[in-house]
Amino acid sequence: EYTSTQEDGSIAAAERMIPFVAAYVDKVDIAGKCITVDWQPDY
Repeated sequence: EYTSTQEDGSIAAAERMIPFVAAYVDKVDIAGKCITVDWQPDY
């Protein structure tokens, strides 16, 4: 989940699906419920 700015200027939560493979996933913190990825900025 990440925040996204809408056309009217409001901020909304959004989701994005990415492949869960070692090429993109840098770290998985199960206790902190956080996945750190290295993904292209224009995705």
